[in-house]
Amino acid sequence: MKKLLISITALALVLNMTGCGAEPEIPAEEMVATGLMNLYNVSSGSYDFELVTEMTYGGVNVDFEMMASGILDITDYINPVYTADLELKGSDENGEEIDLKGEVRVDKDMIYFMVKNLQLSQMPMTDAVESLLNKWWKVEVPEEGVTTLNMPFGAKENLPDELKALRELFENATFFKNYEYLGTKGGSYGYKVYIDEEGYAAFLTEKAKLNGLEVDEEGMNFLKENIKTAAVPIEIWVDQDAMTVSKIAGAFTVPVEDADGVAEDAVYDMILEIRDFNESVKLDVPKDADEFDPMMLIGLMMMMGGADLGGEVALPSGDDVALPVEDDVVVEGDVPVEDDVVVEGDVPVE
Repeated sequence: MKKLLISITALALVLNMTGCGAEPEIPAEEMVATGLMNLYNVSSGSYDFELVTEMTYGGVNVDFEMMASGILDITDYINPVYTADLELKGSDENGEEIDLKGEVRVDKDMIYFMVKNLQLSQMPMTDAVESLLNKWWKVEVPEEGVTTLNMPFGAKENLPDELKALRELFENATFFKNYEYLGTKGGSYGYKVYIDEEGYAAFLTEKAKLNGLEVDEEGMNFLKENIKTAAVPIEIWVDQDAMTVSKIAGAFTVPVEDADGVAEDAVYDMILEIRDFNESVKLDVPKDADEFDPMMLIGLMMMMGGADLGGEVALPSGDDVALPVEDDVVVEGDVPVEDDVVVEGDVPVE
């Protein structure tokens, strides 16, 4: 009898948490529309994002999981505050393990970042690469950089003029159809919806016009066909107190062509959760961040781009970084590199 009572109590707790309550009086379509409209007006908050991808590329199973969490404050659209704890795990098209971790903090006109882990088959862990890890770096954002977020959200009066028209498109668009009530969970009403192909295609067409582009009938049909690939159920959850969308989740299948033109289905499973609507956020600015020289990226890109070449180039920057180079590599101006040629910066080519 005691076990039965415990089981009934546990079941009651589960039902209370997942919510089997009556559907709210507000119709599902109106509830979701209200939740989206209020979400557009959110200027600050916290978020969690997860994207799981599975696909076959060149006969190899490629899968990865990307996770991000942080805060965003666009109350001052010209000087936004943004943070992201980032993690990417999985395998690449060669079956090699990928494991990346990092953190980004944007404070007005300055970006701070730290790379905590960097495991890529194309990126050997040399001393030069390791010297970049687990320390804060900072780089100044160009004057026009941060202002081009292209996010028409937050208080409409604070938006740049070029985004107010886009905001109106969002507010008047019909994105979903076929609403089904799922119940309540975590203080939110849940709904299953499907993408409205006609409405979403119309939204994309008008958005293209704002960018000076025109979509003809053939282009419209192409849009609709591609949108159909995403015609799968999507979950939308609306916070009961804030009446604002708090979670969007769905799985999408998109055909992807490999290097040989063979198309395989890629499955993307996405979850976005939003909370702390319009609450003040705090950003801790790293005090010990070093200035990051973008030229550092050149050596890293050369290492990644030349992973399959022969020969070596010695970089005279602290620890030597061995970069593979083919014998017949061509430098700017189609000048063949010979054994004793010294390229710009007195970089000896062996």
